[in-house]
Amino acid sequence: VSCHSNQCLLCSSTYSNSVQPDLLPSHVTHFISFFYIPRHFIPPMSTPTKRRLMKDLKDLENTKNRTVFAAPLQDDILTWCALIIGPKDTPFEDATFSMTMSFDESYPCTPPTCKFISKVYHPNIYANGDLCLDILTNRWSPTFNVMTVLMSVQSMLNDPNVQSPANLEAANLFDNDRKCYVRRVRDCVEKSWYDLDSEIEKNEND
Repeated sequence: VSCHSNQCLLCSSTYSNSVQPDLLPSHVTHFISFFYIPRHFIPPMSTPTKRRLMKDLKDLENTKNRTVFAAPLQDDILTWCALIIGPKDTPFEDATFSMTMSFDESYPCTPPTCKFISKVYHPNIYANGDLCLDILTNRWSPTFNVMTVLMSVQSMLNDPNVQSPANLEAANLFDNDRKCYVRRVRDCVEKSWYDLDSEIEKNEND
């Protein structure tokens, strides 16, 4: 599933979600203009999981946090697309990483499956985009929600667990050659701008 499918509510609109442009770099505000969630989107509320996901969606709409964004596909509330902006004053600052979140009917008793679409150079992210993050496995709680996951992933970017690496090279550089690690991270940050811009342009032309 592409984070920029023409069925994704995050990418199907061109209305800004109340972002203040003066607080973010111009390339980021351009991307975020695609993250307005239409108010008329009301999927069938046939299960507790779907009702919970709609609550999570409302919570996201109402949050003042403007560094993480997520919404479901228009025809599938169990499949979400997300955008995570790299945390300020870190090597990941201004990154625009796209990610998918897949839920099943056991949510929130079980966590979603999260996978980066963007290439992210990080000790706890596999080459295929899978994440090694404890709250998505053994430390999951039914009290967590979509915002919890997004904020945890964002926090993990600058606070890796090198004791449980998914990318051995990145973990080794983080421990032993921080300058080289930062260069590799900045390379993937810059690539994330162009990748996301290309995906949005492709979506506009579909």
